[in-house]
Amino acid sequence: MFLSCFLIAPAAADEIRLAISAPLARSGLSAALISAMEEDTGISVRLRTVSPRRAAQLAQEGAVDAVLIDDRHLEEGLLRSGDGLRRREIMHSDFALIGPKADPAGIREAKSVRQALSAIAGRRAAFVSRGDGSQSNVRERALWSGAGLDPQADWYETVNAGMQATIEAAAEAEAYLIADRISWLRSEGRDGLAILFAEDPALRDQFTFVPVNPDTHEGVRSDLADRIEDWLVSDRAREIVETFKVEGRHVFTFDAVAQE
Repeated sequence: MFLSCFLIAPAAADEIRLAISAPLARSGLSAALISAMEEDTGISVRLRTVSPRRAAQLAQEGAVDAVLIDDRHLEEGLLRSGDGLRRREIMHSDFALIGPKADPAGIREAKSVRQALSAIAGRRAAFVSRGDGSQSNVRERALWSGAGLDPQADWYETVNAGMQATIEAAAEAEAYLIADRISWLRSEGRDGLAILFAEDPALRDQFTFVPVNPDTHEGVRSDLADRIEDWLVSDRAREIVETFKVEGRHVFTFDAVAQE
């Protein structure tokens, strides 16, 4: 009894609180990255898989030490508010314009996503939107806006559902849609549809690391965030990202640049 008063509990292992965007988990890439990250750094990762909006909120609350998300507007907002220290681009995937294989609007020949969307609107070709206010839906609406269009006509249908259900609805209606490549490859309800246009920087889905500011939020482990950031731009991380596949296809491109 007396001796137990002097026993020293083992020191808790270093643990970082990290919030990431759902596509990284849905693809399976985050599991591969975090397993190697913990092995190489000795840092335990307490992971939160959430929407970019929720991840940004957690950063603003000081409830995480860093975020890895795909929404530049939110990332830059964290920097402006002083909640985030910096942006570090790590990798990207993409969105694609998908539609009936017959391609009634002729978007295969488009030179830009703006031109492709204008062709769909000009032909009044059926288009299905998630319409659920998700990050993917916000991105789709931004692409329409960037094309100078605000589709509200009867050819534009909102289903207020997730991506899987939206793909299935588009297949049934022989309609176009915009989907992230990961969801498209994982979809089982895409008969009759194909990726028709994808080669445009506007469709890039960039994932960026933002460490939370310890001067703004007490208890934030910026030392651990720095070590994780260094690992995310390492050759080991590059190899994992560049060899990772979804349904036999490469879906992520590593674009981090290590600092000199």
